[in-house]
Amino acid sequence: MSGIGKSKILIIKAGQHDDVIDNLVEGAVKEFDAEGFDFKQMAVPSVLEIPLIIRYATRAMELRATEDYFSGYIVLGCLLRSDEKIYNFEHISLETIRNVQDIAMQLSLAVGNGIIITDNHKNALKLSDINDENFGGYAARTCLNMMKAKNELGL
Repeated sequence: MSGIGKSKILIIKAGQHDDVIDNLVEGAVKEFDAEGFDFKQMAVPSVLEIPLIIRYATRAMELRATEDYFSGYIVLGCLLRSDEKIYNFEHISLETIRNVQDIAMQLSLAVGNGIIITDNHKNALKLSDINDENFGGYAARTCLNMMKAKNELGL
């Protein structure tokens, strides 16, 4: 992608449903590799922690407390309505997405959202499969497009 230069992207992957998360990561990494972008992966226990990691990363860059500089962020996770472990599905899904968007808006961040929110595991696998919906690849392309837009606007 021309005009962006050598940028690094932070991939934040959350929680349960390892097969779905692995598919999402595979789709995202394939896109980043094809475009020649470096990336770093971080794992968190659940999607609720994703916005915190984005803020921690940006704060570390502000304080120059890290050598990593991230030009983009991709968030990957899976919330299933049928998951008995999630007692407040609506709250968790809405708060996670809202907080990611709030941070992106407040700090002018390029973020690709690859958090799958669906009814069951079968749907999640279909959405995450790189040979089907490839939601991880879609999120990566969104991140790259937002990075390009920021660059074109001088940010």
